[in-house]
Amino acid sequence: MELAETEYNCSRNINEDLIGAIVENSLNPFLPDINKISKAKLQSKKIKTEQEQQKKFFILNTCGEGLGRQIALASEKGASWLTSLPLKSCGFILSKQEFNDSIKIRYNIKLDGLSIDCACGNPNSIDHSLICKLGGYTSLRHNHLRDTLSNLLVVVCKDVVKEPSLLPISNEDLPSGTTLKNDTRLDISCRGFYTPMDWTFL
Repeated sequence: MELAETEYNCSRNINEDLIGAIVENSLNPFLPDINKISKAKLQSKKIKTEQEQQKKFFILNTCGEGLGRQIALASEKGASWLTSLPLKSCGFILSKQEFNDSIKIRYNIKLDGLSIDCACGNPNSIDHSLICKLGGYTSLRHNHLRDTLSNLLVVVCKDVVKEPSLLPISNEDLPSGTTLKNDTRLDISCRGFYTPMDWTFL
């Protein structure tokens, strides 16, 4: 009912001049105002989009967190990995197990064979496995991203260094939360990232 009323109002706004000409029953030829009609169509599209977004947020807020995540992911248009060519050189080849796990992780479906408790003692889940410090997987993911970015920076920057050491701290007034250890390292340093010869830390 609400959709029908919206469509009716949008149609009246778009065809306002035509409706007036029919009501007047004028013998003069009808010449539509293209600019006015285009603006009316854009306004109608905006109204419909806003209503759809409101309905979507209402549905996501009323259903549970798990179902809401599934609906949100299903409505996305960024699942390009599902339609990508299986190029081995780009790492786009997935085994049967990897493909099944990827689909289940995307739609928040419980994985087969996943233990109830993690070795660290906390309840096990997909989200917990991504942040658990036990086993080193968090560091492996971090190092993989660091190495990938470093390899790309070598192409466009100079003096690319992985995990460069910072200068020792000597009575500087630093913001709260700053690491004060003398062996502190960043991920990557390079020159020419923003401006020529500028030394940038990432």
